[in-house]
Amino acid sequence: MDEENNSKGIILVLVSMALFSFQDALIKFTFEKAALYEIYFGRVFIASIILGIYLFLKKQKIKFKTEYPFLTAVRVILHFFAFSFFFISLTYMSLAMANALFFSSPFFISIHPIIYSLFNKSKKIMWDLDIWPESLKAVNVIRSAFLFSIIKSSVEIIYSKYDFILVGSRPLVNVVKNRFNGRIIYFPNWADKIIEDKKIDVEDIFSMNTEKFNIVYTGNIGKAQDF
Repeated sequence: MDEENNSKGIILVLVSMALFSFQDALIKFTFEKAALYEIYFGRVFIASIILGIYLFLKKQKIKFKTEYPFLTAVRVILHFFAFSFFFISLTYMSLAMANALFFSSPFFISIHPIIYSLFNKSKKIMWDLDIWPESLKAVNVIRSAFLFSIIKSSVEIIYSKYDFILVGSRPLVNVVKNRFNGRIIYFPNWADKIIEDKKIDVEDIFSMNTEKFNIVYTGNIGKAQDF
């Protein structure tokens, strides 16, 4: 995969996430005036029409049969309940928090490889850059000790299903050791080559006093960083 295709892929992912967030915002604002499953039906109905038009213009044959009827039925059922629970969650928390949990949660993302390995003999490797549930507790998402213990136990179960775990910093090695008996590898983050090639000297942007000790912060700025 070359850098040009990689850039296009990143743009498409960002656009798709923006559209998902816009859709969630519309549902949150219309939820009180319309029943959830009326919105859900309208969403599926319109999507079916758009997909049908696309296949018609592309002159592709529309098939209503599948070679995996059981898996298809399971997927449809799981999809229905997953989105139902997500949309209902919007009535209990802010849209920003719901989207953050839905799209970037390491807890949920790590479940997919476990399911995949049930059908394919493959090694499972986790690159853990955000330790749960401590990160949730740090931003006051979790205040209940009971809920904290449930999520912590769930994380330990997920860890146990992996062959080995990569961590982004050396202090995290000791944290993961308390929950995982397998192999733990220190694997730091890095910048892509396209970014390194276009790196800018900080002194070209900021006038820095070389006689003093200068600190440049380039990390996240949010609740977790106490900003």
